[in-house]
Amino acid sequence: MKPLKHNDSNIFGFLGIELRIAFCIIFLLVPKNQLQAQVLPNPDSKNLQPKPGIDTSRQPVVYEYIHEQMRYENDGSGRREQRSRIHVQTNAGLNIAGQLVFQYNALDETIEVQSVRVEKKDGTIIEVGPESIQDLSAPVTQAAPMYTDARQKHITVPGVSVGDVVDYDVVVHSKPLVAGHFWRIWPFTTTAIVMDEQLELNVPKDRSVKIKSPEGLNPAITAEGDRRIYIWKTSNWKTPPPIDLFKNFKFDAVELLGGMQPTPPPRVLFSTFQNWAEVADWYSNLERERRIPTAEVRAKACAPSRWTDQGIDRSGCSFADR
Repeated sequence: MKPLKHNDSNIFGFLGIELRIAFCIIFLLVPKNQLQAQVLPNPDSKNLQPKPGIDTSRQPVVYEYIHEQMRYENDGSGRREQRSRIHVQTNAGLNIAGQLVFQYNALDETIEVQSVRVEKKDGTIIEVGPESIQDLSAPVTQAAPMYTDARQKHITVPGVSVGDVVDYDVVVHSKPLVAGHFWRIWPFTTTAIVMDEQLELNVPKDRSVKIKSPEGLNPAITAEGDRRIYIWKTSNWKTPPPIDLFKNFKFDAVELLGGMQPTPPPRVLFSTFQNWAEVADWYSNLERERRIPTAEVRAKACAPSRWTDQGIDRSGCSFADR
């Protein structure tokens, strides 16, 4: 869950159950990452300082921090909370911080906007009220109406100007799509300057969870009571250059039709599915009921299909009843 800016939208949240389950299957092909614990300092945005030698003054916005906390239970239910603080530096940044968009899937998720505030340069605080929040269908539903559960919260941030800071706190509650299981992808930001980005994953201590971390970014792992907590911490001090269509150009019909594909961001992937057998067992139970013909289907299958010299031919009935 991130605001849909900088092309960091997480399309995973929009997918139907079939495609979202497909992620679990693909994820099982990835070797389990060997996690190494390391001590990370407690986040404190007040102590954050620009990295020496890097000029960020021309960036539209600078994220002082993005903190995501995920907590999941053994039944598969979960809670995700994201807090962020955005410093607006140019007029282009007003398009980013002035309209925040959060996506969710209405099938299994509900979203709550805890707070959105504007801190003016003179220290004045503007609280964003519920009248500035809209719940809309996601644009994907126009091209693919089957994704009717794809929703977005649009938050219009009033009174924001260059030099201001916008901070928000948004919570998403999720029900299990598959009873007793949970999974998710978290992409770290690479298209904007982020001084401090942290992901915290809180799971039952006795629950086996397959986790894949980005190369070179291992979590700190701690135990608190009956919970196990993973924390990843990183930052991003460079943004990708503009796409140059003619740089190293070569005629390739497949690439031309597919368009320019940006380098995927580093991601954390986790799933409670441990192997193919678990996925197969779940899917077989899911589709078993759908294979059994209903009474209406049986009636149609056993209805007279054609007349013969011997009378009514009901040959299709025995086949349908198998």
